Amino acid sequence: METTEESPVLDNNRSENSRPPMRMYLVAGLSAVGGLLFGYDTGVVSGAMLLIRDYFQLDNTMQGVVVSVTIITAWVFCLCAGQAADRFGRKIVIIMASIVFTVGSLIMGFSEQVWVLILGRITVGIGIGAVMIVIKRRLRLYESITI
Repeated sequence: METTEESPVLDNNRSENSRPPMRMYLVAGLSAVGGLLFGYDTGVVSGAMLLIRDYFQLDNTMQGVVVSVTIITAWVFCLCAGQAADRFGRKIVIIMASIVFTVGSLIMGFSEQVWVLILGRITVGIGIGAVMIVIKRRLRLYESITI
């Protein structure tokens, strides 16, 4: 009669009652912020459009361009960000995306002409697109290690 020893599926040198490391909470929080950027920008632009429309004297077509250019740019850069993360590393891409998002926000805040506002919205879209995909991938990595 043979005896077999059961081994845990995922041990990682942790006991059953140990808590996830603080770094896991930090990564999860940053992931939430990445999603918040996209949702906040999408939600706030509709309220801000009332003031933007009057300030820049926009017709319906230009209002649509101002709103949609960020979403379109984010979609395009979601497709590219994974390859950039593989090449340069996720941390570098997240830092660069945060810088790009901040620069885009400053461009929008100081815009005096509609094309500058659109340039700022495109820049913000680049940051959002990069951060959305890369942070999700980074969170999955930590999740598989710590859970």
